[in-house]
Amino acid sequence: IFEFLDKQPFVLHFQQSREIKEEFIDIENLTFKFKHRMGQIIGRVRISIGTRCSLTSYICEGYVIDDDAMFHTSFLQFNGNVNKYTLNGIWKCEYYYNDYLQKFNFVLNNNFISKITTENVELPIDAFQSTDFDFLQIPVKLSQRFIQVQHHFIIEEGEFLNGWAHGASILKYKGKDLKWNFKNGFLDQEIIQIPGLFLETGRIENGKRQGWWSIKPNYNFHRDINVEATLSILYENNQIIKQKFHILNRQLVISKSFLDGLNDYNLFYPFSPGFQVFNGQKFEYRGQTKNNLADGAGELFIFRFTEFEEQHISLQFKNGFLSGENYFKSMKGNFICGLRHGQQTLFNDEQQQIGRYQYQNGQKNGICEEFDGPKCKMFGQYKNGVKHGYILKLEGEKYSLCLFHNGQRIVRKIIEVSLVAVVKENIAKKSVMEQVRNSHKRQQLKQQIVKLKMKVLQNKQYKQLIE
Repeated sequence: IFEFLDKQPFVLHFQQSREIKEEFIDIENLTFKFKHRMGQIIGRVRISIGTRCSLTSYICEGYVIDDDAMFHTSFLQFNGNVNKYTLNGIWKCEYYYNDYLQKFNFVLNNNFISKITTENVELPIDAFQSTDFDFLQIPVKLSQRFIQVQHHFIIEEGEFLNGWAHGASILKYKGKDLKWNFKNGFLDQEIIQIPGLFLETGRIENGKRQGWWSIKPNYNFHRDINVEATLSILYENNQIIKQKFHILNRQLVISKSFLDGLNDYNLFYPFSPGFQVFNGQKFEYRGQTKNNLADGAGELFIFRFTEFEEQHISLQFKNGFLSGENYFKSMKGNFICGLRHGQQTLFNDEQQQIGRYQYQNGQKNGICEEFDGPKCKMFGQYKNGVKHGYILKLEGEKYSLCLFHNGQRIVRKIIEVSLVAVVKENIAKKSVMEQVRNSHKRQQLKQQIVKLKMKVLQNKQYKQLIE
């Protein structure tokens, strides 16, 4: 919806008519459809971007102001309050796919989505990160013998209770014939997922991951991987509690922020002598080894789709993974267990810097920036891999400054080019202050834990003394 709101104020020029006339006006990539008479717009205006999405609302002095604006995109219709650039209150959402219909309520406070419900059941916000809703975390409505929830999710036959899937169901999910059990609409059983490169096995209860899950490479997908590896993740209500990485009969306990979902594929593919194929490229490692894994200095020969060598790079490894400071043609940076950690610098083909990013255990954390020569293209704050804080971005010939919270955009305003240097300096200062504050909080927490342990120990010693 911000694709529309960001282009405000709208200036619509049309010839006056004594009769009610329907008008179509194209401005940039937006098409405006409305009726007018005697120079006045009658009713709501429909603004569309091709056939992809549309916004229907009242326009007052060039701005969208409507208590019941309607935003429509594929399979979805939202209705709610818009006041210029701000969304507030309860936005009603209807999801429809063929004959399947489900209603949701999105609670917004100054553009921030704080809560999502369906039939008074609160749902995790990350199930709605795209228009392709994650119905493994959303209760499924069922009152007939055949429904198609999504293009890849069809229930052919199932039991239901009070309008929800409840009991055993025969279905197709991502092209596979399965038999799943539901409870009050939520998936409730052990499942195996095959999202391309990986096999995930674990239990879902009430739509949430619980207990230990195992993730392994899909060896039917990558036949040339010669190292067996498994990641075990302990979940509690969808939250990661602990992770363990098993490889070559060894076990590595890693922090819960070390691996975010399945984004860091290379954790599963430590380099060893010989050829390996991954993500359309063929690799050969030559160099120092330990326990048949790359360890120390070595060279990585890279081939793309053919047997002809494309490039080779001298790198540092530990236990099969990139480790320490490493240099590539297009990037240099520090690695821990194959994951980016610390500052990463990107270069173009002319070896000019085009970006600097701060990483922590494979995720963007801190100040990140992109530039084209002396011109700033983006400068802003990231936390746990998503935009969090202020982001300054070049948009055509102007700059926008946006405030994000956990990846959600809250506020946007246009910044004069002359103020870019000052804005960047203020964002950097704010980031440093937050790091200092967070470090102080961590130190206080450590001190509290030490005091608590000492108190427990003293109580134990006192109890032993009495006995």
